[in-house]
Amino acid sequence: MMSNSATVSKEIIYCYQAVNKRIWRRIENDCTTENFTLLKNYERQMIKESLATATINRNLERLHVLTRMLNMNWENTTKQDIEELIITVIQKYAENGQETDTTYDFKRSLKAFVRWYKLGSRSLKEVGDPDEINNLKTGEAEVFVRISEQNQKQIKAKVYFPDVSLQGNHNI
Repeated sequence: MMSNSATVSKEIIYCYQAVNKRIWRRIENDCTTENFTLLKNYERQMIKESLATATINRNLERLHVLTRMLNMNWENTTKQDIEELIITVIQKYAENGQETDTTYDFKRSLKAFVRWYKLGSRSLKEVGDPDEINNLKTGEAEVFVRISEQNQKQIKAKVYFPDVSLQGNHNI
């Protein structure tokens, strides 16, 4: 458990509450009253589940973007609306149609949200997936690692001569 001084310093550094207020101002300006209320209730659910404030803020930001893309009330969405929303996300954020960290994050936030508002729980284990998101797959984004030429030589040296450090410094 963190002390109060650690909590205060994190709040000063990351300004979680100020970020949350900005998110809610944008949601209020861009969304219908029904969607605003639904997202407020979802925030309360995430708080009850003890999600970190930063996680809640990230989810709210993604849902704000998704709500704007959807351009209708969530409670009226159909499976086809959700599929069209995912296609829009992929077209906007994917690289060559491949899963990216961004598309993965949007899909994860969307799945938990739809599960909650359709079945009453964010937990897949508790309620499963509703029909609207049953076929929504999240892939893994490719990870690109750039290794400097010097690091490549060091890696090769360790692969070919794993105990070279024990034998002294040899030119490879």
